[in-house]
Amino acid sequence: MSMVETAPSKIQVRDLNFYYGKFHALKNINLDIAKNQVTAFIGPSGCGKSTLLRTFNKMYSLYPEQRAEGEILLDGDNILTNTQDIALLRAKVGMVFQKPTPFRCPSMTTLPLACVCSRSCLAPIWMSACSGR
Repeated sequence: MSMVETAPSKIQVRDLNFYYGKFHALKNINLDIAKNQVTAFIGPSGCGKSTLLRTFNKMYSLYPEQRAEGEILLDGDNILTNTQDIALLRAKVGMVFQKPTPFRCPSMTTLPLACVCSRSCLAPIWMSACSGR
């Protein structure tokens, strides 16, 4: 009988609860996501897939009525602490949306260009062009 090797975890979710105001959307979620593996969240509309994913980069923190409790460990560090550097976290954990939000800059028409610019020395030039400066 052979032993099956498991990949080390990149993300560990422990006793995660998520709230939209008083509505308890995610209840006691425990999950390990392996490093260097493909992971899919599949389920019907409204079951919490997107809500769970938004907790991985604390996108919910933009809305004061939303909150997460428990632990989400990214490489062993709990990202749900108030001391987490949001910009650094979001540089590590990106999001690609099903329905993209248009950019304010009329000349910006493609998401890949935005991603390249935001991570390069061209970001200040691009932002200046979009703001009309």
